[in-house]
Amino acid sequence: ARKGRLKLPALERTVAEILRALEDVHSSGFVHGDLKPGNLFLSRTGRKDTVKLMDFGLAVSEGEPQAGGAQGTAVYAAPE
Repeated sequence: ARKGRLKLPALERTVAEILRALEDVHSSGFVHGDLKPGNLFLSRTGRKDTVKLMDFGLAVSEGEPQAGGAQGTAVYAAPE
């Protein structure tokens, strides 16, 4: 298990991969609903790191009304 901070090039690749995963989810018509560090898993296969977006328990279809107000983890939620 790797510990510590990612160097800038690795961080840039990791963030780009997270954004691609979110783009795939959104293009499928869903919103994750609880994006936070605990729902991102960094997996190493050989020499390649892969980001896995996990825990779709609060995912909703885009345009679907959310019952009960805000969902997700409050500390990671957008202020609006």
